[in-house]
Amino acid sequence: MTPGWAELEPRPRAVATAELARRSAERRHLVVQLAGAHGGGYAGARSPIVLDAIHVAPTAALLALAPDDGACEHAVDDDGLTLRYQSHDVGTALRGILRGHGGYLEAMLAARTLVEDARLGGVRPLLDAVTSRLLARHYAGVAVAQRRLLAPTPTAEAVLDALRPALTGAHLLATGELVVDVAALVEATPLDGVDDLAARARADDAAPLAAAEVERWHRDLDSARRRLEEALPTSPLPAVPVPAAVAELDRWLIELRRTAW
Repeated sequence: MTPGWAELEPRPRAVATAELARRSAERRHLVVQLAGAHGGGYAGARSPIVLDAIHVAPTAALLALAPDDGACEHAVDDDGLTLRYQSHDVGTALRGILRGHGGYLEAMLAARTLVEDARLGGVRPLLDAVTSRLLARHYAGVAVAQRRLLAPTPTAEAVLDALRPALTGAHLLATGELVVDVAALVEATPLDGVDDLAARARADDAAPLAAAEVERWHRDLDSARRRLEEALPTSPLPAVPVPAAVAELDRWLIELRRTAW
């Protein structure tokens, strides 16, 4: 069993299994990640199940007069339990990563996989080689966007949804390592109270925070954003993807297209 399934309780697991069976009949998945609160390790009983997939579109469909890369977004409501599924073609994902799109990088490299094709192992070292400082803009933008979504009295889960991207981006820039699990991020770079906040999110993902706590977490969101900005100038990552690594990634994609269908 791939690592992501261990994060799901029996009912969410059953809902995810049924949805993946339907979507796997429509497209050939290279990887399906458990994202959102489950991917970050702070999901509660009512947290949405977020499935972030990368598939290999049929080459003929990409070359047709009306190209179709099979991109899909779908939502399911199973008696109050929400599941959100999205899938993009591997070419779209790789081009996005080269431009600095962290969401695609997480879909390819994060640890909580539900489906994982053996060919994924061949591309992961190549993705490490093309990871660049361009990702800073993505993570800063996501952190800002999530913060704007916070209600006046947000839940612990909502605060973590805003905090996690900034922490992931700062850690990636500082070390070159992609980490989306909140506990692992805090272990690497301590931030007081995040472990307790995650425990509260898991215990009751709908309970709003008190006003004093909200004010404190807004300060910590500012701090996390500063960490991200401060990590950029001294990052070991290259400013842009290394051309030789991009060429090797291109060869991998062409070979995948040749052999996948």
